[in-house]
Amino acid sequence: MAELTKKVYYHEGPDGKMHPDLVEPEYGEWGAARLRYMKQYLPEELMELLRNCELNHYLNKLDRRAMDKFESLVAQKAKHHGVTEELKERDPMQWIGLMGNIQHEVTQIIEETFIY
Repeated sequence: MAELTKKVYYHEGPDGKMHPDLVEPEYGEWGAARLRYMKQYLPEELMELLRNCELNHYLNKLDRRAMDKFESLVAQKAKHHGVTEELKERDPMQWIGLMGNIQHEVTQIIEETFIY
């Protein structure tokens, strides 16, 4: 696949002229993961978003939705498995282990839902 050209963004300076932004747009963890996936497996969809100047909006919206879902699922699963603040105080190592397992499981769900 041919290397994607970078989109240059501009802002109006105090002199009234348009100046290129030197900082590339940043996406959160999930938006960046989706972008990597699209570059490798969905180049036509990526090019369409670039042509329509919708890529940043798409990736940031996806990132927000994925993060909201991640936090919600972690909270639900923690409650379901009895992972509480009381457990955190009583047995921190058990709490860390359980939360790590929950976060790993939820990460896989988010990847399957939003990234692939």
